[in-house]
Amino acid sequence: MLPEQYKDQYDVALMAATAGGDLTAFDHLVRRHQGRLSNFFVRMGVTQVDADDLLQETFLKIFRACKGYKPDAQFTTFLHTVARNTFIDRVRRSHRYQELIEGYTGETGAKVAPPAVGAGGVRLDVAALLAQLSPKLREVVVLVAIQGLQYDEAAAVLAIPLGTVKSRLNQAMLDLRKLKT
Repeated sequence: MLPEQYKDQYDVALMAATAGGDLTAFDHLVRRHQGRLSNFFVRMGVTQVDADDLLQETFLKIFRACKGYKPDAQFTTFLHTVARNTFIDRVRRSHRYQELIEGYTGETGAKVAPPAVGAGGVRLDVAALLAQLSPKLREVVVLVAIQGLQYDEAAAVLAIPLGTVKSRLNQAMLDLRKLKT
């Protein structure tokens, strides 16, 4: 296990090795981050099957970008930026597809189900709660509270000011408190 201060340097070295043609380095990079990114996609509201597809698309984009990769920010910031953009592209494509289907059949899609409550009302379904947040609030919660990115990293991934990350996270927490009661 690498000490925390060396993890980003290790990822940058793996990207450089991949750019040099070392596929084993890329395989190692994928194995290091696939769980984190899969969790990111699932928390953003997609099924595990869709998360796996998004994961594959994301790593394909990263592989294609490895020769031009410049470590201007932490590698995890780059990783989450590519993942987020891949997710947004998928959402845009699915909305266009849904609009096409609705235009053809005249039927609309299903609404989000209310949060599930476990035995005794104690256990809440986090995914159901997150699904009820707006996409802008949800992505901040997923990046900061679940993925563990620092506020400035989340701001870089989302291309928004640091203060906006903080205010969205605060608003999301307020909304989540209301939803769970």
